[in-house]
Amino acid sequence: MTKDSYLTIEMILAMDCFQSAKVLSGIKGTTKMVKWAHILEVNHIGTLINGGELILTTGIGWGENHEVAIRLMKELIQNKASGLCIELNTYISELPEEMMNLSEEHDFPIIAFYEQVRFIDITKKIYDYIYYPDKNLSLSQHLTQLWNQHHTSFTEVTAAISEELAPGIPALVLGRNSLSDYESLAEEEGFEMLYTYLPSSSSLFVLFRDIFGNRASLKQRLSRLYAAIEEPIELIAGKDYQSTDELSKSLMTLKEAIEIKKIFENRHLMFYQDLQLERLLVPLILNNQLPGIINEYLEPLINYDQNHNSQLLETLDAYLQCHGNKQDTANKLFIVRQTLYPRLNKITEILGEDFMKTDLRIILEIALWYRKQTKNGRRAAVVAENIQSGRDVHCPSVPPSKKWE
Repeated sequence: MTKDSYLTIEMILAMDCFQSAKVLSGIKGTTKMVKWAHILEVNHIGTLINGGELILTTGIGWGENHEVAIRLMKELIQNKASGLCIELNTYISELPEEMMNLSEEHDFPIIAFYEQVRFIDITKKIYDYIYYPDKNLSLSQHLTQLWNQHHTSFTEVTAAISEELAPGIPALVLGRNSLSDYESLAEEEGFEMLYTYLPSSSSLFVLFRDIFGNRASLKQRLSRLYAAIEEPIELIAGKDYQSTDELSKSLMTLKEAIEIKKIFENRHLMFYQDLQLERLLVPLILNNQLPGIINEYLEPLINYDQNHNSQLLETLDAYLQCHGNKQDTANKLFIVRQTLYPRLNKITEILGEDFMKTDLRIILEIALWYRKQTKNGRRAAVVAENIQSGRDVHCPSVPPSKKWE
C-alpha cells in the first residue's frame, strides 16, 4: 500500500463488484483498514495471513461443519484479518449462530454474496487500488475517504474531486441506502447529490452540491427536498461551504451536529445553523451538570403533579411561552382563567414570587425545553453515562423501507 493510500471495508463496499453484497454482522468493523485481499479455501489458518487481509471464501471444506467454521472464525480474529467475504451459494447456505455472535462481539465484518462471484476480479480490483489509487478511486470511494479524512490527506482527496465539491452543504441521511429516485426532484430544488453508503452507521454521507448558487435559500430548499422523500429518514446537515478550503471546517460542523443528534434523538431534520442552544448545553449535559441543575428547579413541580394529579409543569410551560399573559395561557391550555389562577398561585408558592422577573425564568425555560427535546431528559442521561464509561453511542437509524433492502 502506498504511503498516502487508505482503503477500508466501507470503501470496498462502494466498489461495483460489491453492489450485490450484504453485511451480515460486525458492521461496526467496516471502518477497518484493508491491506490485502486473500482467497482462502482451507479449514485451518495457521500462518497463512499477516493481518489486515479481507478474506474471500466459498466455504468449501468447512461450510457444513459448524465446529470447524467457528474455529476458523476465531483464528481469523486472532490473526487480525479485517473481514470475511463468503459466497452463500455453492457450498454453504447459512452461517452458524455462534459464528455470527463472534463477528458482532469482535466487530469483525462478515459480508455475504448470494450468487456466484469471481473472487479473482475482486482481488484484482483491491490490488489495483492499493498500488494505483489515483487511477482507480471511484467517486463513491473518494467520498468515503473524504468522510474519513482524518485518516488521509484531506488536500489530496479534495483536489482529486474538487470540481464536484463546491459550493454545497454536507449531510448525513439515516434510514436509506439510495437516493437515486429523488435525483430529478433534487435537481428541481437546485441540488446535485453526491453520496456514498456508510455501512458502519447505516447511513448515507451526502454532499448536496448547490446548482443554483443561492446560499440564502439552501436550508429552505433542502427542507423541501427532505419533506418530499416518501420513506421515513433522518437528515442531519452541517454548515454550508463555498469552496473546498471551507469544506474541512464544514465537515467538522456536520460531525458535531451528529454528536448532538445522539442526545436530541427526536429531531428528524437537523441543521447545524439552528443548534445554537444545543451547542451551548451539550458540554453541560455530557458532564452530567445540566440534569442536576434542572432537577433542582423542576423536581418540586414534578413531584407535586405526581402526588396531586395536577398540571403545574404543563401550566408553567404554557405561561412562559405566553410571556406571562394569563388570558393567552388559559387559551393555550383550553381552560378558563378561574382554573388558571390556583395553578399559578401554587407555582408561585413553590418557585417564589419573582420567578418571572429574575434569571430563574431563563433557567426554567431552558429546563422545560431540555425535557421536551430529550424525552424528559432520559436519553441525555443515557448518553452521558455511556460516554463517561467509555461505551460507544451511535446515532439512531430509521429502519429502511423494504424497497431499499
